[in-house]
Amino acid sequence: MILTVQSTYDHARFPLYALHSRVAIRWWLTHLLNAPEAKGFMDEKLVSGQAGVLVVEGVDFQVLDELAKDLGQFELSPSIAADLYGDAPKVLGHMADLGILRTVDSKPLALPAFVIACLYAIPLYDALSVALAANSGCPLLVADEDLYETLRIIQADRPALRVVWLSEV
Repeated sequence: MILTVQSTYDHARFPLYALHSRVAIRWWLTHLLNAPEAKGFMDEKLVSGQAGVLVVEGVDFQVLDELAKDLGQFELSPSIAADLYGDAPKVLGHMADLGILRTVDSKPLALPAFVIACLYAIPLYDALSVALAANSGCPLLVADEDLYETLRIIQADRPALRVVWLSEV
């Protein structure tokens, strides 16, 4: 995947979103539900400099984990797997270099995320995204319907949390 950035992101002028890894995964796995919306968000908001994203440290591994789960059902050649393995961190790193993506240390979020994971029976990496959004005050951008419904329940208990469906951006 090649990014051609049209302008730089102005943090003071445009919104910043906490990005769940399942939005990013749709940049590569275009057969997934809501992939066109994820690609549109990247092209129309991120690449144009009209939005920025916060991610938890290690998001590249979360994206690679999702890629492996989805693509594990297919017989991939080692070279295709290696290309995908290299592409996701490279694109995310490039976005960070351009100021579009900011990575947040996961250590201060670990305890709140663990509590959220235990209270709501969700995976820790989902809870990390929730803790990131709550801590930063940024809306959490999601593209997975089941997760969105769960997050709406969490949001009812935590009014500071704002959850935004991808197509609402």
